[in-house]
Order: sequence, then structure tokens, then C-alpha cells
Amino acid sequence: MWVFGIGSVVGVVTAILTFKRRPDPVSRGLAIAGLVIGVLGLIVAAVSTTFAVSVFTDQRDVAQERQVQSDVRNGAVEMERAYTDAGRYPGASGQDLPDVIDGFVPSDGVTVELTQVSEGRFCLTGYREGWDGPVAAYDSHGGGILDDPEGCTP
Repeated sequence: MWVFGIGSVVGVVTAILTFKRRPDPVSRGLAIAGLVIGVLGLIVAAVSTTFAVSVFTDQRDVAQERQVQSDVRNGAVEMERAYTDAGRYPGASGQDLPDVIDGFVPSDGVTVELTQVSEGRFCLTGYREGWDGPVAAYDSHGGGILDDPEGCTP
């Protein structure tokens, strides 16, 4: 009966009604016990709900961060493919990658920006809509995804 605190609410309501309707000491004692157990159950329900929401939110954020990293990696593969085909990296600094690479489409809410650091070196920086700052960065000379998503420097 406790499911999601419903049993606790029923216990508290029943205890309050018992206080009003049955003045005998035995009924009052049982009502007090029911009230205490019901309130404790409501506290447990509130704490566990808060914990569950927190865990769910953290997992959603991790999944969104991984999606940005995946889009940045896919963009890096497309940039390297374009370099292999043309002998140079396409595009210029500050452009969104879909404007540079035909057919590259990042996930919804993700932007992948190209920065040409020097001849033969580029960075891709991934951003998530609604998040502050970059989420992931790739340096063509830095060995892949960077530990610091602020990107690479010349």
C-alpha cells in the first residue's frame, strides 16, 4: 500500500480521522503510531523522489554530453576525409561544420564549429543548446578529443 507514498497519505488521513472520532486511549495510541509511520513514509517518499530526479537529470546530461562528443568525432572524420580527397582542410574559422562539409548534420541542439588554427591544423568545437561554453573539442594535432573543451590554441 505504500506505493509512491500513497499508503503514507492514507495512514496520516486515517490517523487524523481516528483522533477526531474515537477518544479512547487505545485508539489514540494507534492513531499516534499511524501518524508517525505515515509522516516517516512521506519523508522517505520525498527523499527518494528527490534522489531519483537528481540521478535522472545527471544521466540525461551525461547522455547529451556524449552526443556532442560523438558529433565532434564524426565531424573530425568528415574533415579528415575531405583532406584526403582535396589535399587540404576545407572551410575557414568560425564556420559551422555543416556549412563546410556537405552531408554533415549534427544532432538536434548541437552545433559543431570549425576553427582553422594553422595550415594543416584545425579544431572542432561542439556546443549544446542551452549549455554555457563548449562541451567537446577536437584538435587535429592534439590526438583527438581534448580534455579541456575550451578548444585548442595556435
